[in-house]
Amino acid sequence: MKIILTTGMIMVCLLLFGQQGKLNLKPGLKAPNIVLKGFLDSPEKRMPLLQFNGELLVIDFWNTTCSSCILAMPELDSLQKKFKDKISILLVTQNSVADVRKLFSRIKIRRPSLPILIGDSLLNKIFPHQGVPVHVWIGKDGVIKYITNGYNTTEKTVSSYLAGIDPHLHNKHENENFNFEKAMLNLERSSLLQNVLQYSSITSWIDETDGGGAGFVVDSARHQFGIRLVNATLLEFYKTAYGEAIGGGRFAYENYIALEVSRPEKFKYPGTSDSLDAWMAENIHSYDARIRNGRPSQIFVLMRRDLALQFPYSATVELRPIKSYVLVKLPGEDLLATRHPNAVAGSDDYKLVNKPFSYLLEWLQQMNYVLPYPTASEFNYDGNIDFTFPDVPSNHPLDFDTIRTALNNAGLDLVIKEKLQEMLIIRDR
Repeated sequence: MKIILTTGMIMVCLLLFGQQGKLNLKPGLKAPNIVLKGFLDSPEKRMPLLQFNGELLVIDFWNTTCSSCILAMPELDSLQKKFKDKISILLVTQNSVADVRKLFSRIKIRRPSLPILIGDSLLNKIFPHQGVPVHVWIGKDGVIKYITNGYNTTEKTVSSYLAGIDPHLHNKHENENFNFEKAMLNLERSSLLQNVLQYSSITSWIDETDGGGAGFVVDSARHQFGIRLVNATLLEFYKTAYGEAIGGGRFAYENYIALEVSRPEKFKYPGTSDSLDAWMAENIHSYDARIRNGRPSQIFVLMRRDLALQFPYSATVELRPIKSYVLVKLPGEDLLATRHPNAVAGSDDYKLVNKPFSYLLEWLQQMNYVLPYPTASEFNYDGNIDFTFPDVPSNHPLDFDTIRTALNNAGLDLVIKEKLQEMLIIRDR
């Protein structure tokens, strides 16, 4: 018996299914030829999904809060112009027309000439995912080739596909039921969990969740305290363990870390997306540890022990005389003291009002991408301060001279000198 479904019938079936769950199509299956509607500039337009130009359709799932999605749009626009009618790229978002128009009115990135599907729910049910960007590659035969990360859609991979060469992209295997709060060893399913006094585990890259995260775990019912890092770099592991804080604490900024290893590329994300999936499979890990009636200090001791057992590196905290940026006070009147002592302490992107001096020092430390050396202060300052940070135009990147001028205006200077700094040193073992 042959069953034939028209496009409209398929649409109805999918809508009915969407009321109960998600279709969750996978690579190797044929995509349904549903009729798309809700285009940003053509609200009356109707287009069957599989009636696209060229040999490849790339569906880019994005949203207005995803900076990497937005920054990638000019590159996708360029790919469409380069390959012309050989490919079709479709941008799909669940955001409203108003949200999307507001986005493109306030950002400096020009809106792409690609078709944008607005307020989508159907394609998101057919291809459910956790994070964005997610790219779905569909061949001219209507078969789903890849459901992959956005960074995998490049001139190189598209060229290979069009030439009949499989680019071997990584297929995402997200599990929407992945629970960050549950133990990675899944001991919650065992009645033995209440008897566990201590455990820890290190896993490779967990593909079932999009992205990663870190945090403490408190299970008051079982009197357990723990820590978890999901899909983190080795550098994040060592910063957390030796800085004794989520995010790295005293070693949060990389200019307080010295990688004296033969392969430093294993510790940080590579600068390009080429072979990024292979790099992540080899160098991204997750960590889960719990101690009964434990404290943070005990967790970090356990984590340092586990790192020493699992990885071929040793780490120490040392005082070293190294080149540093040192904040000094210029002679003359005090230009830092707050002029608003009764104001509620606050700040925005460019101003501190009635805030402790430590906020200024922390801001300078956060500027490690402009100030490559560690930052310290040669003096202590009692009382709250006002300070205006340099607000530079987008075509003039923030640099050392601009920062120094702003400090000079506040009666301060930033000088480069050798200073003893507490450093995290990581070496090959």
